[in-house]
Amino acid sequence: MKLCVKEIVALSNSNGGYLLIGVEDDQSITGCMGYDLQNIIESIYDRTMPNI
Repeated sequence: MKLCVKEIVALSNSNGGYLLIGVEDDQSITGCMGYDLQNIIESIYDRTMPNI
């Protein structure tokens, strides 16, 4: 999760972009089974100042 937060902060400090989770370096899509979207949103909010 820490890496995800760092990437989102970087995107928020630039012109934006996309963060694709569940895509491998060879561009194959593996997905992200078992992730709780609300937990991800709250983690990003809790770990950023000012909150994103």
